[in-house]
Amino acid sequence: MSKNPLHNFLGRITVAAGQEAAVKSLRKLALSTATTLRKPKEKALEALAVFNEIAELHDKEAASWRDPDTLSDTEPNPIDACDLRFWLLLAEKAGVPTIPARQILTLSEDEFGLVSGEIHIPEFIRDNLRKKLEAHELMPAEQEPKEVDDQMYSRVVDKLYTAMDDVPSGYMVRSNLSGGAQLKALAGTGTLESADEHMEIDENIKVGPGYVSFGNRRCIDTKDDRIIKTFAGGHKSEIHFMARPWVTASRHREGVDPHRAGSGMPDFGRWPCEWRVFIQHGKVVGVSSYYPWTEAATPEACHFAFEAVTQAEKILAEAKNMRIQTRLMDIELARSAKHKAIKEIADQFPRDDLSFTLDFMETDEGLTLLEGGPGFTPIGGAFPCGFMGHGMATGKVSDCKIEGVAIRHMKHVHLAEPSTWKDGDRAGCILSWDQARALADAYEPDAAPGMKI
Repeated sequence: MSKNPLHNFLGRITVAAGQEAAVKSLRKLALSTATTLRKPKEKALEALAVFNEIAELHDKEAASWRDPDTLSDTEPNPIDACDLRFWLLLAEKAGVPTIPARQILTLSEDEFGLVSGEIHIPEFIRDNLRKKLEAHELMPAEQEPKEVDDQMYSRVVDKLYTAMDDVPSGYMVRSNLSGGAQLKALAGTGTLESADEHMEIDENIKVGPGYVSFGNRRCIDTKDDRIIKTFAGGHKSEIHFMARPWVTASRHREGVDPHRAGSGMPDFGRWPCEWRVFIQHGKVVGVSSYYPWTEAATPEACHFAFEAVTQAEKILAEAKNMRIQTRLMDIELARSAKHKAIKEIADQFPRDDLSFTLDFMETDEGLTLLEGGPGFTPIGGAFPCGFMGHGMATGKVSDCKIEGVAIRHMKHVHLAEPSTWKDGDRAGCILSWDQARALADAYEPDAAPGMKI
């Protein structure tokens, strides 16, 4: 199978998987709502009151977070830890190279809802819900005429096209909160090397990283499952789309993709060398290869791991200087949980906490910031990359330790198989700071190995 057919195949199954996941999620929500409404009216109203309370807590919390243009010089600055715009701003202030991103479109929650895809709940589920709502006298009032939504839909769609008109070729598009599922799937399997590579639906429709081309015009892809789910996961009421140039890494690693093992598809890939630095409670605690099945414990790898840490510490210092407080909605809502264990986890991350991750790529300009995000927590946040399994009982991610230098994941760990997520032999994979430093000190640039693993 040539590269282009493989690229198209992986893209198509990503789209299909996203659509299937959306349908399952919505059906699950509808069925759980029906279960709630099967209770006596008083109990159903009590449950709905809890839902409303959570919604109010969410809205109040999100409203308290700063926007990039409202950061204060004199007061604490609570921010959405997932928002790329803050990390680019902090990196610029700290003198750390970044891959720039230009905001090309902002949509309100209502506008994004119109163009993020429509999933149909089966008629029997809708009828069942309608009857239960009527029985509890909870049917909503009549909605606005559909013509109004159609007019708004047309205006929003026009914005999606117009926003792409001056975006140069070779750029990718993402939201301020996350990259899309297409980008993650193709980059993660080592099959995407340029923003100009497309997945062909037919001769007139092509899907690129963050956008769709219809004939000669491009449109922001608002139906991407990952972007939709991230936005719905607890953020402010607007979503911002960013265009940024595609930058090629200065170092790559080649090898076998564990995600395609046994699939019958060609399993050889090529990945850029990237690093994730973990900051917990205002201190760098760990660094990992972002694609932890590719690296080896060499002086070269350890050298760049420490380079990533050096850049991260500059951004950390600037965040402290600006009194940044990183907020993650999962943690903030957990503060009101009735379950003691959940509240105890939230208590580990106080309101004025500074926990986050920073992802860097090796480029010709040195270690360059790709993005920042939330810290690792037992109930959400950053993926632990090469630390997966470290200190864990089988599959219990809450016990994962993100300490030291994870050059690659332990040999028994398969990132797609939770049953393998457990502690084991860390030799040559997860190093102590002293072990990694000893290797890094032996690094000689002119003696660096080739890119194959």
